[in-house]
Amino acid sequence: VLGQTTKKFTWLIFFEENSGSEIQKLTDEIKRYPFIEPITVNGYKEFQIRLSGLIEERASKDSKFVLTTRLDNDDALNKNFIMELQKSVITPIHNKVLHFPRGLFLDLGERNRLASSYYPLNQFVSLLENKEKELKTVFCSEHDKWENNFVVDSVGLKDAWLQVTHGKNMANRFKGDLVFSSRLKGVPVNKLLFGVDYNFKVLYYRLRKHKI
Repeated sequence: VLGQTTKKFTWLIFFEENSGSEIQKLTDEIKRYPFIEPITVNGYKEFQIRLSGLIEERASKDSKFVLTTRLDNDDALNKNFIMELQKSVITPIHNKVLHFPRGLFLDLGERNRLASSYYPLNQFVSLLENKEKELKTVFCSEHDKWENNFVVDSVGLKDAWLQVTHGKNMANRFKGDLVFSSRLKGVPVNKLLFGVDYNFKVLYYRLRKHKI
């Protein structure tokens, strides 16, 4: 989020109350950035109850619409994600769901792997709403299950998001076509180490797949 090319947004990061001294150090660090705000809640139920009100309080008075996006704490965004998302709202429509179907999966382990994937209505989905109506926010539905009264549209940004799979995250699985490590250049994350032969293995995989 810190690496976004535009800073014209507010990002709320939610923490559990009494999370410990390490989290306190992190929230103190976050407060240095005016567009990011840490908020503590007592469990997911309180998060659901307070979310709409917190967003209404922080929404610009000059805008009739609010755009909310979800991001898990172990994933990342392409540096142009928010800029392209905002640009896509040419004609605001209430209850419009916006999603970037193309992104990357990163498998962290003894040997890191990277894959490109086409994954519509993924965890990085956004919801556009009219402020004059009762705000539901993007958390009103599971990311891949939107009812008929929502308008769904996609945004065409390559490698728009980075979803991380690892041993502690059993809900997600690594999927897609293996790609070279250089594809990470659009996602501002800390430098990752890939095996010295990783890119050669990707080249071999792609040659076999296309039978060249």
